[in-house]
Amino acid sequence: MKNILIISGGNLSEYFVKQYIKDYGYDYIIAVDKGTEYFYNNNLVPDLIIGDFDSANRVCVEFYKEKYGNKVKQFDAEKDYTDTTIAVFEALQIVDEDGQIVILGGTGSRLDHVIGNIQILKAAYDKNIKCYIIDPHNRIHLAKSGETIKKSQSYGKYISFFPLGDKVTGLCLKGFKYNLENYILEYGKSLGVSNELESENACISFQDGILLMIESKD
Repeated sequence: MKNILIISGGNLSEYFVKQYIKDYGYDYIIAVDKGTEYFYNNNLVPDLIIGDFDSANRVCVEFYKEKYGNKVKQFDAEKDYTDTTIAVFEALQIVDEDGQIVILGGTGSRLDHVIGNIQILKAAYDKNIKCYIIDPHNRIHLAKSGETIKKSQSYGKYISFFPLGDKVTGLCLKGFKYNLENYILEYGKSLGVSNELESENACISFQDGILLMIESKD
């Protein structure tokens, strides 16, 4: 599969989801727990439904179990992985090497789940698969060294960088409002917050570490 979309159970604007699917289209869609309600409310059937369904509407869940039972994978509420993590694992089994995974509904009021979802990105990163968490105000992913960002295709005005771990070494930013040269970006420092693009083509490179990149708009 080239492009896989995961609809999770965080804050989910139905208008945003509809528009996103219309604009980009996807080869395979996974509904996760409460995210299943979006499909039920819009008379749609995802390719796969995953969850322990502790937060999803029971009527919605029973409808899909009865009508499309072969598409439903239910898990115990007490387990080692979150529902969204399991969905990413499922996606990684079928996504093409040059494909991507996008998670909608991966942010919201439960900060523990938001942080957990950000950490899930590493599973795709380790397999060299692009994986994004996207909501109406943010696009989040783990950047690769040598990555180029086009200003005309950026998600928002602001771009922030954080180490996913202790530090990112040898960080170079070119084409930004605040460029860096061979910088050590350490955990606990906020220097990477709220940068902006200056050039049409901006470049990110670094020597070691895992770099979290968040594109944001108000």
